[in-house]
Amino acid sequence: MKSPLLWMNRVVFLGCASWVVISNANASPWFEPDDVYLRSDLQVLADAGLIHSPINTYPLKWARISDDLQDVDIAGMSASLQQSYAHVLYALQRAQMDKVRQRFKVGYADKALDDTSFSAPMTQKWQAQSSYELTEHNYAYRLAVNYQNAPDKRGNTSNEFSLDDSFFAYSFGDANVLLGAIQRWWGPTWVYNLAWGHTRNAVAGVDFSYDAYDSPLIGNWHVETFIGRTETLNENQQQWSSRFEFSPTSWLDVGLSYQKWFRDEGVDGYFTGVTSTDERQQDQYSGDIRLSLPTIYLSKTAVTQSVYAQGASLINSQSLAAAVFGWQTQFNIGQQYLRWIFEAKTLTAEGEDEWRTGMANRRTFAGLHNQLSINNSDMGEAKTVKLIWVTPHNWQWTLQGQRYLTINGPDQDLASASVVLPLAKSNRLTLGSDYNVNPSADSERWAYWASWDFRF
Repeated sequence: MKSPLLWMNRVVFLGCASWVVISNANASPWFEPDDVYLRSDLQVLADAGLIHSPINTYPLKWARISDDLQDVDIAGMSASLQQSYAHVLYALQRAQMDKVRQRFKVGYADKALDDTSFSAPMTQKWQAQSSYELTEHNYAYRLAVNYQNAPDKRGNTSNEFSLDDSFFAYSFGDANVLLGAIQRWWGPTWVYNLAWGHTRNAVAGVDFSYDAYDSPLIGNWHVETFIGRTETLNENQQQWSSRFEFSPTSWLDVGLSYQKWFRDEGVDGYFTGVTSTDERQQDQYSGDIRLSLPTIYLSKTAVTQSVYAQGASLINSQSLAAAVFGWQTQFNIGQQYLRWIFEAKTLTAEGEDEWRTGMANRRTFAGLHNQLSINNSDMGEAKTVKLIWVTPHNWQWTLQGQRYLTINGPDQDLASASVVLPLAKSNRLTLGSDYNVNPSADSERWAYWASWDFRF
């Protein structure tokens, strides 16, 4: 039984701290991969040893971390950890209390961004979305209707209606089944994801998952498998993806993923293709690890940090094709917090050959979905410095500098900046721009985007 003093501390703490918390999370049965600021604070708690469940598979079911959050004793906690804890706990409580949610979102970009990073902005030319969501004890659903202009699988842009972000989910205790099309993120990375990253349109399909706790040796763990269909010119359009993630201690998180793309006709083809040995099919293995480093406690802030890595195999091989390495840290300066992320993607010689072959004929890419790769296979070697910065007035900035390899010339540089402005409790305006330098073409280009999100 939890101590009454612990509960009293938490109530008083939330009453004092909630005024500085503006949660951008869309209250759902899970934390979706659409908010870098909420994920930053969740990562702070994990790196500080306060979260014991795996947190690198999104959408992340709130029930997976709710016990950890409720067991936290805030007595003696640094101000920066209290701020992160208040943000995440507030988002959890919103998810538990708000049964009905409605949302309207509109956005415009002068060019659809080819961005597969976590919570990537405006990968459509323009978009208008209206949605209605209901969450009950054992089930939840969302109906989202989109009208947008975006590239299709041939790269041609057109106006279209879609049901992206719609789903129906049912929970059987620790087991869950989900039917729909929502964004996913598999791994500890922030920019380059070799398993499953941000896609221009969500991949529609059915997903089964299960969570377990306090198992011998592996601790808390999560497993899920997904069957769906990608929009691609590759003949292997059906997709089967599975992931197993476990956290034996609070400072270690390990994930293993396997994906197969295949071609089988009819509804039953989705299931026969899973066990098929057709030589035309394409499959890939990937693995990732996140290791939290010791927290450094200063006078008014805690400096949390971790290192992580992710690797992926060649298609139809177990040899290494690509790897991503990263280091992240977060700390407060006064009443503002800063998260620094340093991330680099490298290719082996065989991996670079595979990438160049795919760029020459994009039909050969496995996991391409409306001209963006699920597994980052259409991106060569690259490195990024990213700053996530929240000001005392809750202006939420993301600043990023990137250098990446191109097929026919020297490396290109890309600088990006965006800010989320909290207009009111349920409104936010996002403004962004990037600046691309292409030395081989002796050209420079600005791009910009904006979106308004109203939730009620």
